[in-house]
Amino acid sequence: MAYRARNILIAVALAAVAALLTSFYVTSYKRHVQRSEDHVTVLVAKHDIPQGTTGADAAGMLSRVDVPRHSVVPGAISNFPGAG
Repeated sequence: MAYRARNILIAVALAAVAALLTSFYVTSYKRHVQRSEDHVTVLVAKHDIPQGTTGADAAGMLSRVDVPRHSVVPGAISNFPGAG
């Protein structure tokens, strides 16, 4: 009888560990998904910028747009003065 009780206790303990690990995973994934839904401000060209345009002139051809964090591509301008 002690053999059966020990096996049942081990099974219950393993089930509790599995439930805890699953809970931690789901919580972490939920946090990751919510973070990717944050919005960031990036600069977007209003129209094509001709080759050879100076930076000062090109600055007037940009507009600020809020986009979801997961949509920002590598190399996007997201850190600039006055982004507040």
